[in-house]
Amino acid sequence: MAGALLLVACSRDLVDGRQPGSAGSPGPGQGGGGTGGAAGMSSGGIGSGGTGGAAGTPSGGIGGGGTGGFAGGPMLQECPWGTPTFSVCVVSDADMLPFPATATWRDSVVAAAATVEAVGTGTAPAQCPNARVFGAPTSSDWWVQVRTASGLLWTIGVGGLGSVPLVQVGDAVSLDLDYSRTPGADPFHGGPPVRAGGYVQLSNTAGTPLLWAGSTTSGVTWLSMAPRQPLCGSTPDFCPVTRYDVMATVNGSVATVAPFSAVYLAGYYVAIGEYNIRGADGKFVGHTGCAFSTPPPFAAAAVKAE
Repeated sequence: MAGALLLVACSRDLVDGRQPGSAGSPGPGQGGGGTGGAAGMSSGGIGSGGTGGAAGTPSGGIGGGGTGGFAGGPMLQECPWGTPTFSVCVVSDADMLPFPATATWRDSVVAAAATVEAVGTGTAPAQCPNARVFGAPTSSDWWVQVRTASGLLWTIGVGGLGSVPLVQVGDAVSLDLDYSRTPGADPFHGGPPVRAGGYVQLSNTAGTPLLWAGSTTSGVTWLSMAPRQPLCGSTPDFCPVTRYDVMATVNGSVATVAPFSAVYLAGYYVAIGEYNIRGADGKFVGHTGCAFSTPPPFAAAAVKAE
């Protein structure tokens, strides 16, 4: 997928269809039309009303009945709670931690040649879990430190994606990092002060990606992710949110991945968190909660498995 994965929409209601509305009443004499049918009801929304009945005759005939209304759409089950099964953190020796809560900036490292200086297992050093995190903010299984030509030392911690480091000390690699922190939707109404997202990628000298993690595949040519079909819904802050499964594509191979799960695809282990879109079926709900709330950010990761 070439576009950003963080899509934002609002919808009217998550509803289930019921019976059509009743027909309209006969019209009175003097050519009056019948009244419209009642609106179709549902557990989450209201269908459209019926049409009016035909007009009566001038001599006082009875107007025809109106047609019934249409019922609302299908209801989605309530989304269960979940958390990503993986964690990838990124920190440089130039970072000042902890990051200020309202600080905004953008990191842009493009195909930077780097050398692996250290590799280890367990929790990543340099306070990595307190810096840039994709997935769950948990401890890592292994970590790697690479130094770019600019002199910066970058630490990457990896958890839930295998326990064997993918590189060795002295290996030449390439580092990509596109990460930004932008102002939140409305922190004065309970929203987060900033929204963070982007991706990190570590590749070998042949250009083969070894590790990727992020919230968007924008700018990534070998990997894409897109929402497939709605699975469940919820209404945090009175704004409907719909959760989708994800269609993952790796070098042309495609698989559907359920929320908080993983698959092996085209030589990679691909894991995702939750893909939520604010709203349902692209319909706007004019509630102020939709303006002030945002769903949890999408997060995914792919690691070379062969």
